[in-house]
Amino acid sequence: MQHEGIVVNDAMELDGLEAISSMVAARLGISIVPQRCIVEQSSLPLKTIPLGENSPRRVVGLVSRADGPKAGLVRATQTALLEAVSIGVFAFKP
Repeated sequence: MQHEGIVVNDAMELDGLEAISSMVAARLGISIVPQRCIVEQSSLPLKTIPLGENSPRRVVGLVSRADGPKAGLVRATQTALLEAVSIGVFAFKP
């Protein structure tokens, strides 16, 4: 935002997309948040504006020991994440 010359007056910080969305829906400000990968049934009536081609991107990494006691679980998590990214759908399966 600074790069674009937009001045921001920070008033508060919140953790969690639900809290941020609720505050914006109550007209208590605006926010820039990552696009949700899961659509909620009771989504709030919020306006979304894309930031364009040069918007920031989130990079997620997964690091573990190959010989660690949970190596199989880490590999399964990696496989599930790569599949979700390839199809663009994140689904929770307990």
